[in-house]
Amino acid sequence: MKKILVTRRLLRSCEDRAKEMFDANLNLNDELYSQKKLIEMSQGCDGILSALTDKLDADDVDHFIEIGPGKVLSGLVKRINRDVKIDTINSISDIEGLKI
Repeated sequence: MKKILVTRRLLRSCEDRAKEMFDANLNLNDELYSQKKLIEMSQGCDGILSALTDKLDADDVDHFIEIGPGKVLSGLVKRINRDVKIDTINSISDIEGLKI
């Protein structure tokens, strides 16, 4: 089972689903983590489910996964750094087929 860090609180149903699908480290206090703490907490994780408010940069992240319809975030990321890998998730089968 893939291990993920969830950086902010989600709807309870989404947190429950994340725990079913992944070994999920949830942020139950909804603390806004510093960049240093995000890096420390993500050690050993296969992925990070981050919020727009998280402070991450190109030195920290080389693979983004956009969840939901459309590709707005993917387009923004590509404008900033064309070298990063971006995947989009629109269904459960997309998650199951994801190569991390």
